[in-house]
Amino acid sequence: MKKVVRLPQNWSIKTIVTIAIAVVSISFTLIIAAILYSEFSSTIKENATVSTREIVRQVNANLNYYINDIVTISGYARDLSKQTNELGKEQIEDKLTAILESR
Repeated sequence: MKKVVRLPQNWSIKTIVTIAIAVVSISFTLIIAAILYSEFSSTIKENATVSTREIVRQVNANLNYYINDIVTISGYARDLSKQTNELGKEQIEDKLTAILESR
């Protein structure tokens, strides 16, 4: 036996066509939205990965610059500490201040 779908008798053809068009339109919109979401989410992930790599690269460069400056300053401080017997405390502080201000 075949089942026959019976619509309520008070629905007109116009109502049925309107509902059918609405269902098709909503289905089409949902399919397009899912496709666009998938495409844009993968693009966003790629952009986030590239940005993160760039940030890490920049942080590494800044750390290298900072470490090189610290090594240079500590070299100057070491050289000054060798001269502590020859220089007064104020002279050493003045030289260290001058070195720091030059950076």
